Amino acid sequence: PFQNQWYSFSKDATMAGTDGLVVNKRRRIASPPSNLHITDLPDIILADVGAYLPKTSRALFAVAMTAPPSSWRKKSDQSQQQPSSATSKAILSTLGPEELEVLDSVDIEKSLAMKLTDDTIHAILVCIDAVNNLKILKLTGCVNIIGSGLESLRGSLSLKQIDLSVMKKHDIPFLKTEPLISEAEVLPILDSIVDADRNSLRHLHLPPRWREERSAGLIRFRRKYNSLMSNRSFVCSKCDDSLEGPFMMTGGYGLHNHTCYNCMNHFCGCGEIGNDTDEHGTDGNWNALKWCCRCENDYCVDCITMKKCSKCDEEMCTDCSSMKECQDCGETFCHKCGPDGQCACWEGGDVCSSCVPFLNRCQNGHCNKGDCSRCIDGIDGNEVDYCDVCGKHSCSDCRYLDCRKDLGQACSGCLGLSATTIIPKLQEENEKEKEQLREENRKLRHQVEELRGE
Repeated sequence: PFQNQWYSFSKDATMAGTDGLVVNKRRRIASPPSNLHITDLPDIILADVGAYLPKTSRALFAVAMTAPPSSWRKKSDQSQQQPSSATSKAILSTLGPEELEVLDSVDIEKSLAMKLTDDTIHAILVCIDAVNNLKILKLTGCVNIIGSGLESLRGSLSLKQIDLSVMKKHDIPFLKTEPLISEAEVLPILDSIVDADRNSLRHLHLPPRWREERSAGLIRFRRKYNSLMSNRSFVCSKCDDSLEGPFMMTGGYGLHNHTCYNCMNHFCGCGEIGNDTDEHGTDGNWNALKWCCRCENDYCVDCITMKKCSKCDEEMCTDCSSMKECQDCGETFCHKCGPDGQCACWEGGDVCSSCVPFLNRCQNGHCNKGDCSRCIDGIDGNEVDYCDVCGKHSCSDCRYLDCRKDLGQACSGCLGLSATTIIPKLQEENEKEKEQLREENRKLRHQVEELRGE
């Protein structure tokens, strides 16, 4: 399918010199035609390239190789949305049927997910025929989506799980960028799915902002959703007891109840009851579902193990747990509770104040370093010093960073305390910058030599 004139080589020309040496000469490669485009590549090559991408990225690639996302919208003079092209079908053919059932933007880079628009999401959903194929939709990190791009999911019978929280599953549900997803745009689409006979919906995670505002429309939808789930007569996957509502709770308003986020199996509140101590509890009476306070989802004990903070008793799933362990007693603490600090005499490990009393603490922001009672007398490894000029306790790293910002305005006392470290660190930084410049210079020289050779 490709023309030979722009990247085929001519055969080597062999000439015998007077001195008996054989010289091989190769004709230069002709410049490619200026009108060639990546879409001129055969579909089979694009499909092979797409096979190296995660499934959600592959669907995005299929859209990109077909048409601009906006062109997938229904036109006023067309009765149908634009169908997938042969190219997009070839790219998606490398996905198995089960791989088309899940669309989770966690598969793509966070920076790209934040740029996705409703047009792009709509194009992807149409491209994979989501209304008939998609079972799980998670708009992870898609903070720029308003909701009109989900229009093609109206009345879907295949969707089992919809996560509109627009956050990574294990991130704290408070994003720096406020998600744009609109209740006015999306709630009618959810209504159409719930109203559809024989719909498959089993789990729904609503955006935090919707749950906080509790609009009249959301209150009405919550009642309809709970009625739908209750009429299905679900039973506990462990003990076969009938499940009683609500499936969308009043306390922790709008959060899903009775359902594991991972496997979507349903569980009652008591789990299994036994007579002997088992791995799930001390008396055999345990909850099959555990709630993670960070991602606000329930998980069954078969899917994920939970970790509990030794101070506040809050539990987190292992995938989103940021808990740290005291190097002395082994107790675990969440990011809010500790452990209390890092001490040089513990080789940078975290220790709690119950094991090692901290007498000096670094006062810079969220720094967790300090000097314990073993180091306070100034033995080797002392981490935090007190500046008599500014009256501040700082560890050596934080003091260096403060002085480094503006050496002319830095505290004279801190400069004196940092004298033994600031000069070597500045020299090290300068050497790194010089090496980067030397490497850039070598690359530029190489490019110039190549250009001269042509």
